[in-house]
Amino acid sequence: MNNSFRIGKDDIIYAVYAGDQTFETVKEAQRQTETLIKNLRAQKKRALLLGDVSKMGKQDMAVRKAAYDVFTQMDYDRIAFWGPNYFISGLVNLVTKASGKASKIRVFRSQEEAKAWLLPL
Repeated sequence: MNNSFRIGKDDIIYAVYAGDQTFETVKEAQRQTETLIKNLRAQKKRALLLGDVSKMGKQDMAVRKAAYDVFTQMDYDRIAFWGPNYFISGLVNLVTKASGKASKIRVFRSQEEAKAWLLPL
């Protein structure tokens, strides 16, 4: 399975993280997401990302380090992840807190909850 990224009609970046993740897949995800963010910023729009992690597989310490880099380097307004199992949720929360971006990144059980948190901004 591959990760996928697109801008929806509502100007939210929709991301699907599928299968096992590696350092390389996270860096490729960062490149694709940054391109979409630049597109939105050029239109003077917010950079909101809604990430589906329900199909995410294994990841290792290199992936967590790469995720930390993404969270601290990218120009986003908010990121909402949804669909994680307990283990993935804990990892996302751990990396988020370490990055100092806990107010901009949250994890939710459902897509509806995640999108509701993104949109009031």
